[in-house]
Amino acid sequence: MFKMFKKKEEVRSYSATTVGSYFDDLTNGDAMNIPAVFSAVSMISNAVASATQENSPLGREPQSNMSLFTWTNTITKNILLHGNAFARIDGKGIYKLLDPKNVTMMYDKDYYHISYYQHLSEKIYPENMLHFKNISKDNLGQIGYSSLSNFTNSFSRVKAMSEYEGNYLVNASRPSLWISTLKNLKQEAINELKTAFKTAYQGTKNSGAVPVLADGMELHELKAVNSLVDSDLVALKQASLKEIAQIFNLPVSMLDNSLATYSNAVEANLQFLKMTINPLLNSIKEEINLKLTANMSFDTSSFIEGSFEQKINTLTSAVAGGILTPNEARVRLNYKEIKGEDELFAPAGTPAVTQPTLKQIGA
Repeated sequence: MFKMFKKKEEVRSYSATTVGSYFDDLTNGDAMNIPAVFSAVSMISNAVASATQENSPLGREPQSNMSLFTWTNTITKNILLHGNAFARIDGKGIYKLLDPKNVTMMYDKDYYHISYYQHLSEKIYPENMLHFKNISKDNLGQIGYSSLSNFTNSFSRVKAMSEYEGNYLVNASRPSLWISTLKNLKQEAINELKTAFKTAYQGTKNSGAVPVLADGMELHELKAVNSLVDSDLVALKQASLKEIAQIFNLPVSMLDNSLATYSNAVEANLQFLKMTINPLLNSIKEEINLKLTANMSFDTSSFIEGSFEQKINTLTSAVAGGILTPNEARVRLNYKEIKGEDELFAPAGTPAVTQPTLKQIGA
């Protein structure tokens, strides 16, 4: 009889379907149709999925017929585009990806946490759901926020610019030469002149040909208008690339190769690792370790490797300094381990142990 006086749990619904849908509806398309967005998302998700997982409870096949790389790649893509990524914990090492558009989060405003997730007709409690989040939407760290929702106008502008550029290049009239004559020509004569001139001078095979004109004709080059339009398109494209790079926290040079140089490439890679990849890796790692009671970590050393020679010198120093065993160094070179080479060398200047050579680590 006392159940009738029990306080009913009050929940507030935040639909993951809302995340990103504004952008899709506004532009009538997918964000991944924008080349810069596709490049940014692919670059980040591929980098995250390429990081070596150590002590991972996910195994080689987190869900049926899906490799660990593809699973991690999809998780990262959903984080970037939708703000939230979900994988249901089914037990027996199965972690099934769920489409964020089909997941609704039921939020308890009294206790400031998600009470449960609704996936289609299925109710899933937090302990049975891996929930990976982008920057928080609710200021309480419970719901991820989609960049697409936050920067709708920016993405729409970039998409419109891209469509305009395509239409301009494909459909616009772009005359480059015109001919003036001293006397008026009939339409038939004009058509014959155009055909003869195109046959003789149009196309790359006729590049460098010398035009020959009849008496009273002058050849003029028309570039001014098109040059202004072309320069505006270039400026707009550079501005849009910079904006997309800022939204996804990328160095601009990684989206525009024309800005990349040897001197800034290393710095850009370090910035990419520290500012873009590491936060995502930590987010994924902490959620997995929390929900699966694991001790997983990511090895990102491959992101900052230099040339093969630099790698050899670095590994040789690490082995000589007692940081890595010869076999650990060989594994980093994708070489087979050697029996009896699993002991650390004592650092130089300390007694007892011979120093390694390049031959010992397989160089």
